Amino acid sequence: MNIAIVGESTRTAVWEQHLRALSHVEEVTISGKPVYDRVDGCIIIQDAESRLSIVEDCVRRGVHVYLVSQLPTDLPKLEKISRLAEEAGVRVQFSHWPSYSPSTQWTKKLITRSQLTQIRKEISASEFSHSNRSFDQHWLDEIGFILAFHRSEIRFVHARPVFLSNMMTGLDLTLVFEDSTLASLQFSIVGAEEFHQRMLSTQELMIDTNVGRQFCRQITVNDKQRVSIQSKSFDPKHTAEQSVSHFVASIHTGRRPDFGIYDAVRLIRAFEKVRSQLRMVS
Repeated sequence: MNIAIVGESTRTAVWEQHLRALSHVEEVTISGKPVYDRVDGCIIIQDAESRLSIVEDCVRRGVHVYLVSQLPTDLPKLEKISRLAEEAGVRVQFSHWPSYSPSTQWTKKLITRSQLTQIRKEISASEFSHSNRSFDQHWLDEIGFILAFHRSEIRFVHARPVFLSNMMTGLDLTLVFEDSTLASLQFSIVGAEEFHQRMLSTQELMIDTNVGRQFCRQITVNDKQRVSIQSKSFDPKHTAEQSVSHFVASIHTGRRPDFGIYDAVRLIRAFEKVRSQLRMVS
């Protein structure tokens, strides 16, 4: 298949390497503007506001598309693209990095439905350049991770912002799902140091992940009622490569991407529920 990469030349080189390493990719086209003719798929490396319009154009022309950018939050536009993609049989993938990290891919093989998900993320204030968009993007990514392991609808949202003067510096969030599973997130931009932990639990198994180090602990109780812990480490450098492999595989097999248009719509609907409650209590 022929895959086009659209973006600035300084950003396309590594993506070209990832593509050329895949057996199903016969040709790679590099361009500074969208390519629709004689291509099977298009990787768009673009953060401009117009990026969803480019995705929509690809879908309308029957071109599978992978958008590498911050997650867009325009829900009406995403819902429109979702309908078009469904009608056209086109795969639309987004660069939600938590979905493609090696630790997450490994965790999904062990846990398909978490009963309790707990996330704590702290960023040191000295290294955080604050804006509403970047703040939102941090917790948006984490909700996307949560939804991958909680497939039922959200029944209840409890969201409380943390303010210093008029600046939002943290978020305490609890999500209760229709199947009675639960997820919580504590996020702060005034941590003493970088800290990012995700814990997923079922009745038989717990996975505790140090996200920054990509270090996982698999915790179980053995037949003798003793806690058993097995550790596994991953290389985070493989995340982008993994995402490209998934995109090409989704085109080749017709299966849904690990984080596609359906997941993006579901995530932004949840995002809007949380933001709505934050506006009420701010």
